[in-house]
Amino acid sequence: MAQPDQIPNHATMSLPIASLFAVLATLAGLHVLLASARLSLVEWLPPWVSTTIQLLDGFVSAAAVALLAWIVVRTSAPRELPRPERIVSWLRWSSLASIAVVAMPIPESESIGAAVLRILVGGAILAAAAWNTYVLLRIVRGYRVLQTPLLLRSIALLMVATLVVRWIEEIVGAGAFDAVYVFGGIAVSVIVFVLARRRRWLMLLPREVRRSIGKWSLVTLLFATIACGTIFDRSSIHSQTLRSWLVGSDIVVGKLFLMTAVYAGVAFATVLMARSATDRKTYEFDAITFFNRVVAEHAEPQRLYDTVTALAVALSDATAAWLLVYDKSSATWGMVSCAGISDHRAAALEIERNLSLNSMQEPLVVPNLRDDERFYRIARSVESYAQSLMVIPLREDDEPSGAVVVVSNKAYAFEHSDVESLAAFVPSVIIALANQRLLHTAIERERLRRELMLGREIQQRLLPTAIPHLNGWEVVGWWEPAHEVGGDYFDYFRFADGTVCVLVADVSGKGIGAAFYMAKLKGICLASALVSQSLREFVIRIHRALDGVLEPRVYISLAAVGIRPDGTLSIIRAGHPPPIAVGNDGRTHLYLPRGIAIGLVPTEQFAAIIEEAVVEPRRFDRLVLVTDGVTEAGLVYDRELGIAGVREIIEQCCHATTAATMLDQIRSGLADRTGQALSADDMTLVVMRRLTSHDT
Repeated sequence: MAQPDQIPNHATMSLPIASLFAVLATLAGLHVLLASARLSLVEWLPPWVSTTIQLLDGFVSAAAVALLAWIVVRTSAPRELPRPERIVSWLRWSSLASIAVVAMPIPESESIGAAVLRILVGGAILAAAAWNTYVLLRIVRGYRVLQTPLLLRSIALLMVATLVVRWIEEIVGAGAFDAVYVFGGIAVSVIVFVLARRRRWLMLLPREVRRSIGKWSLVTLLFATIACGTIFDRSSIHSQTLRSWLVGSDIVVGKLFLMTAVYAGVAFATVLMARSATDRKTYEFDAITFFNRVVAEHAEPQRLYDTVTALAVALSDATAAWLLVYDKSSATWGMVSCAGISDHRAAALEIERNLSLNSMQEPLVVPNLRDDERFYRIARSVESYAQSLMVIPLREDDEPSGAVVVVSNKAYAFEHSDVESLAAFVPSVIIALANQRLLHTAIERERLRRELMLGREIQQRLLPTAIPHLNGWEVVGWWEPAHEVGGDYFDYFRFADGTVCVLVADVSGKGIGAAFYMAKLKGICLASALVSQSLREFVIRIHRALDGVLEPRVYISLAAVGIRPDGTLSIIRAGHPPPIAVGNDGRTHLYLPRGIAIGLVPTEQFAAIIEEAVVEPRRFDRLVLVTDGVTEAGLVYDRELGIAGVREIIEQCCHATTAATMLDQIRSGLADRTGQALSADDMTLVVMRRLTSHDT
């Protein structure tokens, strides 16, 4: 999980920390040697030599103190938020360091050994103050506020000013600047109190961790306060010991212990008044329970989305939140709900572009938009409502499904607990969004199914139901699309000269697109039949009406049979399976006039290719028209039935007494030969039977 308030460490030291401590130990040891030499040989050394040693010792001790301060400041630069368990350990050692300062025995005799021991004890006090300062800096720089860098610089300036004033005081006289020191102590206390303003993380810790922090904060508060008062007393041996390292170091160290005491007091008071983390967990549980109840009610999608954003605000220290949902079909992100912010303000942060939501796996916190290179261009324009943000990705089967974005109008607003709360809330949101998507898909699928069924009914109405006797012929038809709708079509039309046309057509393809062209073909045929004088003219008019209208790779095949009033038949085949005639002897015969499908060539070329075959029907009394869905049937045997297979089935049904009976027998034969799943294409079958005098 990405750490909230992660702060890049721009203060990387050029030397390893062990080397710096080695240099520090060398300087401290050199200071002890020089001070010991000066004290033990002062009676035998010339004044100028003693003065030189004293100046050199002052330089060495000042360098040691400065290096110690530099190490503390640099090593306290946080790379991540300190964990509560680490803070408990730090406070434990801080309290022990404060106790050691108060309880440390310091000899007051004037012997050389006692003087050297006092120097060593002064170094230990400096080390204790450095440790406490390190702990304080790690905490306040980890749980920082927007003004933290400025406030820490202010403390540093106050410390430097304290040293300068103390050095001036050495010249002017003791006690001349006591009021300045008091004011400095008050200023430092106020600044530390402001630095401790961000302490919500303390309130939300588990009870046992809070108790540990509270206990060690109280111990640190008591003994740091005692150490502070002892060191501020210039007559105390502690103060004198510190001055042996650097003039004014007693005032600075006293203020450092004062800072530790103030922060420890704030931490103790916060823990004492904090509500139990159990209350927060209960609230989180209630929020998730409420959300699950909304989901169980099958609420409208917008209510579900609004509930997600409202709870995201409630579960974190956010001022606004919005929900982004990923549309896999279009590979785009869409904002579906906002809480506490307008759509255009939320969109101004360009979250999906700046943060690469598609690849985001873990929660992300941006503590301060101004410090983040991804948002520095827009940070100032959005700072009135967004200074920090947190993004919780929603992923389903390792694929992005959405993201919850929360923002605050304060920098460094989000804690570990906020990330954990929203992360615990996320699984319920992912499941709810997935269920909502499935429900929407099911509803959409049912709506589409109903529309297709309605389209099937409408398309079926375009086909003739009861065909009357046509110039002495009985005609029946059967139509079965591969899907709800299809592109097969059969019908009959009357021309002005009394000729009747029986037409079977097949639009390439299946489904809605083919059904559209089938309906269009119906209208064209009706219009063309009114002005056509022959079958050939009728078919050419159909081609002319569709020339340039069909989409690329779409064509229409057809077979048309014209029945003239005198009983003569004419047949045109435009790229269609040939009509199958059944002779009086029960054998079948194919009619194969030349032709090409509609839409493949211009009308003039089509008219030159198409051939109309005139036949004498006395040789046969039955004619069967099929589409290629019938000839291509045969899924059970993994091979097409073919025109030969269709002829065999027809020959077995040639003794049927009516066209309807023959149609039923052919369908039954198709089922026997090919199984129930007849074809992956639309299927149409038309049976024509010449009527005898007995029939009429």
